[in-house]
Amino acid sequence: MTRLKEFDYIRAISIIAVIMIHIGTSGLIVRYGNEITLKHPMSTYYIYHQVTAFAVSAFVCISGLVLCLRYKDKSFNYIKFIGTRIWYVIIPFAIWTLVYLKVNNLITAEEGGKASLPFDQLGFALLSGGSYYHMYYIPLIFSLYLLFPLFRWFVKRFKSPWWLFLLLLIQHYAQIRLNDALSPEALKLFQFRYFVFLFAAGCYIGEYYDEVKAFINKHINAVVGLVSAVLLYKIVFFYYSVFYLKTPFKDVPQTITFDNKIYTLLIVALIIYITPQVKNRVIDLILDRLGKNSFGIYLIHPLILKGIEDIVKQNKWFSLSSEAVLGVLIIIVTISYAISELANLIPYGYLLVGRNDRPIGPPKLPKLNDIVTIEVIKK
Repeated sequence: MTRLKEFDYIRAISIIAVIMIHIGTSGLIVRYGNEITLKHPMSTYYIYHQVTAFAVSAFVCISGLVLCLRYKDKSFNYIKFIGTRIWYVIIPFAIWTLVYLKVNNLITAEEGGKASLPFDQLGFALLSGGSYYHMYYIPLIFSLYLLFPLFRWFVKRFKSPWWLFLLLLIQHYAQIRLNDALSPEALKLFQFRYFVFLFAAGCYIGEYYDEVKAFINKHINAVVGLVSAVLLYKIVFFYYSVFYLKTPFKDVPQTITFDNKIYTLLIVALIIYITPQVKNRVIDLILDRLGKNSFGIYLIHPLILKGIEDIVKQNKWFSLSSEAVLGVLIIIVTISYAISELANLIPYGYLLVGRNDRPIGPPKLPKLNDIVTIEVIKK
């Protein structure tokens, strides 16, 4: 399958949005006490937080989209499919799980310098992604990978998209029932329940990509209008919940709501439309490379953010300006990207940060025979 540029753009914009969310809920902007309080007037913050709410949802959607497009006209070997995801997704996840367990001081040193970690904590961290706040995404997406053949069968069997609306209703009903039936610890093992619809919608778009893209191009004005309307609703609802209902903003649901699922699909459609309009080579190169390294950046960036938070605390910089927050974003993206790129240049470095679709290992120099052959052909 030819890799389409719009998919890397979606990944790049989504990973930037993920980092913005994590900066926005970090100690750089928010103080944690009996209640969460914001350090400076944050009317802008509420808008910022709603604009970026598509981040993880878009990653789920694009995963289903790319998989269905890739296997649309190809034979599908389930064992090989899962084995590849274990190699490129689960192994890096397991390595970074150990890193973040250490960051959280859950791996301790016994006498003699031997590391100690209770087996149940390690097992739960691997199954739920509980080693750090962002790691839940990998078990979530892997669970959807396991179910991919089912989604693939559905989108091939039912070309009309109306079954997706039924799935959305079933998913929300199941969310409510599971919340009542299972303990909080057990629910962490079923994070994928919030994203079944978006993965299925991505699969549908991938299976009928040419038709969907033509539909988006034809109705782009409606897409822009709907994005604006849904975003305005999200912002107004957030203000109403926090200022009038006095709901702590951390308790206002965002990612898992009906409106955010629609918002995510509209953002994906908008990026698909905009990508061919981008003519600036610098912007194109930045989004291309960030998209191809998005998985590595996702794994790495909280570690960089924590380092910056520690520096801020040590120097008692209690309030960061908007410009400083933007600077933090640029620093985190740059360092995380550089680590991901460098890791992919070394043999088996992709086991640490995933594959960024460059040749594995150092680039090979052409052989003398190849050079001579090329010269002969030119003559």
